Amino acid sequence: MLAAFLPPYPFRGTAAPYLWWYYRLLTLWSDESAYFITGREYTQPVAHWQDRWECLPGWATRLDYRLPDEPHPAQHRFGWLDDRFGHWLASAGGNPLAVFRRFLTERDAVYEDELRSLLKAAPAALEAVITPCNVPSLEAVCAELAIPVIHVELGPMRAPVYRDTGYVDFRGVNGNTECASRYAAWHGRRPPFEWNDLLHFFGNGMAARLRKAKDPEWDIGIVLQVEDDSNLVAFGNGMDNLGLLLAARLQAQGGRLDVCVRPHPGSVFALRDPTFRLDDSPDSFTFVQRSARVLTTNSSVGLEAVLVGRPAEAFGDCSFDFLLSRMERSEQLDRLAFYLLGYLVPFALQLEPQYLRFRLGAPSEESIIIRHLEEYMRQQDLDHKIFSELSPETRAAVLVFVANHAKLADERVASLEKTLKERDERIDGFINSMSWKVTAPLRWVHRRILLRHSASR
Repeated sequence: MLAAFLPPYPFRGTAAPYLWWYYRLLTLWSDESAYFITGREYTQPVAHWQDRWECLPGWATRLDYRLPDEPHPAQHRFGWLDDRFGHWLASAGGNPLAVFRRFLTERDAVYEDELRSLLKAAPAALEAVITPCNVPSLEAVCAELAIPVIHVELGPMRAPVYRDTGYVDFRGVNGNTECASRYAAWHGRRPPFEWNDLLHFFGNGMAARLRKAKDPEWDIGIVLQVEDDSNLVAFGNGMDNLGLLLAARLQAQGGRLDVCVRPHPGSVFALRDPTFRLDDSPDSFTFVQRSARVLTTNSSVGLEAVLVGRPAEAFGDCSFDFLLSRMERSEQLDRLAFYLLGYLVPFALQLEPQYLRFRLGAPSEESIIIRHLEEYMRQQDLDHKIFSELSPETRAAVLVFVANHAKLADERVASLEKTLKERDERIDGFINSMSWKVTAPLRWVHRRILLRHSASR
């Protein structure tokens, strides 16, 4: 039996903070009987949450879940967590973000007793506990009971600019991840990729984007983040948005370097300092292209900088930190290939029971990469079983090659279809124009003259 741990506590001022994860688990675990360790808030009717963004159809489609008709399905079992948030809040001086930070980074003996009781009360042996955040108390109790903990989160590469990805990590998410150690322990042969192979494979419309690329427009690009995101609250190594701006000002050498700031659209604050230029790029990929180098606490935009070959510095803890240190470009390419193909997971697979059980079986890194590539091929309606007789590293390279050429062909077809549509619209506009209608009699007379002339000959 699979289990999910979904904290109900209003760390950021909202109850049931992982509501969309709950709905997605109900969607993807519809054929399972699972055990949910959570709060009763999550099982409220959808109408109770009608003002929440999670209940908007567009978000449900984007994040691959259905709004449940029955939010408390009889097939699942539930272990209800006590409401201890008020006690935690009082001990933190009334600061909910301080409670959040402690929850994500510190153990709590009393809380561990509660978790231990709930885990032992599971109706069947637990294969693993899925959690969308780091919880040291949960991890300690699960280790004691020999239950694997799988941490999940939205991945750094997301549609529409990139393929949709997710994190699946047996150690942590956002901070304390297993990525670098998995890479260090991998002794297999690396697939022979080029940098642009990965860029085209994970990016959408990259050929056109790269053709439009220009020289950087500013020296330092600063990436701000949502203030109450766990990345900043618990894993920023003391750095926050204000600290990042001050660090950038120091690096700007008294104004001798141009600095541009990209605020986060989810921020509750607006930057009003006129000494900082505000970014007007349509997306983060364009912002990175316009920056000579990028500074961030631990935003995924730092990964985008690596992908397009821009230097990046991350002050906080992050899964891609092992890509940022100085190294030979060939070594960085090897690490990037592992990160994108082996560490990141196709979003569609992330919570699938079959995939989770595959990962619980401790497969080789080569097997994980091939499984991911097969899913990406399936998403492109390509035969994911082709070239199965090849060695894993050769097959991985061939699958990327085939997928890239299929994407380029699709992009070319889409471009031609757009050109034809624009041409047809211009023709229709011309035919429907006033001048076309006014000159219709003259064209009729002209045709009659041509007919008589041809008849007389």
